[in-house]
Amino acid sequence: MTSENKTWESSKAEYLRQVEKALSSVKHPSKKEVLEDVCSHLDRRFAELKSDEQSWENFQAIITEMGPASDYAELLESDATTPAGGTWQKYVWWVTLTASVIVIAIVLLTLAIFPKISEADRIDAEGLSSKGWQLWQERKLVEAEDIFKQAIQKDKANANAWNGLGWSQFNQGKPLNAMVSFEKCLKIQPEHPAALNGLGWIAKEQGKVNEAIDYWNKAVAAAPGTTAALHGLATTYMEMEQYDKAVYVYQRWLAVEPNNAQVKADLKRAKSRKPVVELSDLPGLITELSDPNAPRFQALNRIIKLGSAAVPTLIKEMKTSDNWQIPKALGAIADQRAVLPLIEKLEKSDHPPMPQVIGEALERITGQKFGTSKEQWRKWWEEHQQEK
Repeated sequence: MTSENKTWESSKAEYLRQVEKALSSVKHPSKKEVLEDVCSHLDRRFAELKSDEQSWENFQAIITEMGPASDYAELLESDATTPAGGTWQKYVWWVTLTASVIVIAIVLLTLAIFPKISEADRIDAEGLSSKGWQLWQERKLVEAEDIFKQAIQKDKANANAWNGLGWSQFNQGKPLNAMVSFEKCLKIQPEHPAALNGLGWIAKEQGKVNEAIDYWNKAVAAAPGTTAALHGLATTYMEMEQYDKAVYVYQRWLAVEPNNAQVKADLKRAKSRKPVVELSDLPGLITELSDPNAPRFQALNRIIKLGSAAVPTLIKEMKTSDNWQIPKALGAIADQRAVLPLIEKLEKSDHPPMPQVIGEALERITGQKFGTSKEQWRKWWEEHQQEK
């Protein structure tokens, strides 16, 4: 039994105890039937919840909508002198009325959250979302986040905009904001593969590996061609040394991209039970960073996985390369040896997104918040060296 089921069972049991206690003060032949019906209704409401909706807050919402336990006793007690059928009809009427009120409340709440919008606003939101994704591709993440927010102001039910907002926030290193955006996307489109994939990577960063795997499996179930989620599953299984599962995922990936040479090589590694990436792979991965036909961020993630062993080669490559993914990798690895080379690269870089990426990398390594200011980074470095 999962922890969610345990939490629900304890909540249900406590409510049933309250109902039973309330009914104990009433002398009526229908007490047992009322208790059984309450239990049945609780089970039915729980079964209606999807796995990602099974939370303590939703459990309490179900209990709340059932009403105070004392109400059931009052329903029977108010007509204790009449035949059981009459009281039972009152009870059924009360339950039906309550259910109707709940449905109306849900409809009104939905209208409040997603009010009717004009066709012009809907079209504007789609245009803004397209612009947001273009900015995201160009690594202009702050601008992309702002544009996606504008799209949502136009149309709060635009799942594409919520997903874009989540990714622009996640790539800026704001996972908690991104989590909220992805979850709102899923409330609109519960099987949105990109949002599920995003929640998977957030869970992975938080060390919640099993939760990440669950999100990625849902993403792949919703869209079997979601290679980003397949990548998450495969590399995670490789890291866990669950090679048989990794083989299965790589085979599914090849069914989507049969000519992907890297996936073929990774499948071979999985079958031979070897790590997904080794230091000898670094030159090829650096070359892949500039390959427009390579899967997005795949080489970058593999380089980051190599850790500090890759730093000297990356520093050397960064001196002559304008590929922003190299400083991105150095920032993710967070090795102090990269600080001065990154500052020197920043001083020579004027075209986005390179300055922004270097600023983010330096902030991650040092904890300082100087953004893209060349002067502040250089001053800090000189003072920092003197302190040593």
